Amino acid sequence: MLKKNSIILSIALFFVALNYIFYLILIDKFPHYVDEIGNINLDKLHFFFGDVIKNLVNKNEFSFVHGYHGIEVDYVMGRLPLIPIFITLIINFITSKYFIILLCKNLILFLILFYIVNKIFNKSYFLIISFFLFCYNPHNIFTSLSLIPEEGFTSYFILSLFLLITKIETKKDILISSILLFAIFLTKAAMIYLCYSISIYLFFKLRKKFNFIYSVLPILFILIAYLAWASFGYYKTQKIISPISISTMSGSTLIVSSNKEFKNLYHLATPDPLESKMWLKHKDKLGNGSIIKDEFEINDYFVKQSKNYIFQNKLEYLKATLKKFHVVFTNIKKDAQPISSVDFNSIRYSNIPNKLILLTCIFFIIKNLYNKKIKEHDAIYLLILVSFLFPYLIGWVYTRHVVPMYIVSHFYLLLQFREYIDFIFKKKLLFN
Repeated sequence: MLKKNSIILSIALFFVALNYIFYLILIDKFPHYVDEIGNINLDKLHFFFGDVIKNLVNKNEFSFVHGYHGIEVDYVMGRLPLIPIFITLIINFITSKYFIILLCKNLILFLILFYIVNKIFNKSYFLIISFFLFCYNPHNIFTSLSLIPEEGFTSYFILSLFLLITKIETKKDILISSILLFAIFLTKAAMIYLCYSISIYLFFKLRKKFNFIYSVLPILFILIAYLAWASFGYYKTQKIISPISISTMSGSTLIVSSNKEFKNLYHLATPDPLESKMWLKHKDKLGNGSIIKDEFEINDYFVKQSKNYIFQNKLEYLKATLKKFHVVFTNIKKDAQPISSVDFNSIRYSNIPNKLILLTCIFFIIKNLYNKKIKEHDAIYLLILVSFLFPYLIGWVYTRHVVPMYIVSHFYLLLQFREYIDFIFKKKLLFN
């Protein structure tokens, strides 16, 4: 007989070991991530997170410099604050060792997730199944364990949120859900639509059982997150960030997919070089001598140019959007590779179960809609799926961007088959 506490301890120890294995693989593939004594090398931390964290650690400033072709712009609102602040706190108060930072991040988020898993399922065999679903797919678990990019955080946050809001029973559950929404909002700009839609959904759901204060709490936490971010931005730049686009890097991202060259690269080849080309193409509009537009002006300019392209090239944009659907639902090859890469045009086998699981979830949603048997977890899953994918289908998407949704899809099916799994183990021959 396997005791529940023994199972939890075994899972925790195995997860720590998994982190160490991941760390060894990571530094073998990317040795520049650490220095000779194992400290994190902030100069090599991608997506500008290293620059932001380095400025926080050394200068107590939240900023980074970005630009091309002689145009260098100070960005304050380009990266959301949760990840840089989280890593900076660990560096300042605990250690600079990459493995310890990685382990702290993953253990904290893992404990939150499995606290919620235990609350929702509350049976030993579901803990084991849940741990397997979270860890079995190499691409999913390596993305989730990563320190950056943001999917290393949102994979935990969004799954925790999904499971918790399928069974909100107490005021404590509402508070945790609100904190998760707050964290997601300040982690990745593309997740704001998910946060808005879920907070509104929770308002209507909660007001049937709780008073107005608790019903509005998720919306209040989102409002606090936006006001804190916008106030900081205004203090530093004297400009207010829009609540529908809370990063000044959004325009640079959108312009990459809103040009004629995008379709020739995407999806197998990385379109990243197109950002540099777009800066060069519009160089005269971005900077004129000593006068250079600020991050807000550049962002607004690129958004305007992107809209013009989309409206003037609707068919081309539609064709590119269909490729984005292919990346999300059916592509099994490695995407976003340099053309010179040995992995170019090769299969990523971990894509196969992800796509099959996601398509199976879509099948169940359609089936339940057709039979008019939509349950609450169906509605929540569909709402998260649509609001999650929306910004990526407008801009562009890699497989790694969708990893949080692939993991949620696995757990949606776990909820879908929960009664059958209970039936299989009902005699409790192996578990108590």
